[in-house]
Amino acid sequence: MLYAFADKFLDEKDLEKVKEEISMTKLGEMLVQDGIEKGKIEGKEEQAIETAKIAIKEGMSDELIAKLTGLTEFQVNIIRKSITN
Repeated sequence: MLYAFADKFLDEKDLEKVKEEISMTKLGEMLVQDGIEKGKIEGKEEQAIETAKIAIKEGMSDELIAKLTGLTEFQVNIIRKSITN
């Protein structure tokens, strides 16, 4: 609706400015959404690592920890080594 209004009442130079502002707004929204998604992924990874640390301290096997957290057994093994060192 705003674009239709702008198209009717603005000259070509001002219309180009409006188009640029709209596209920048969309770009900004996309960047924000991308940041939110990355934050969610990082949060899930951090939670999996913390859960693995607790499970290691409770004596669970790397295989079971991997199944429960979604980490690989290799990742769990690295976490285990970092805790014991």
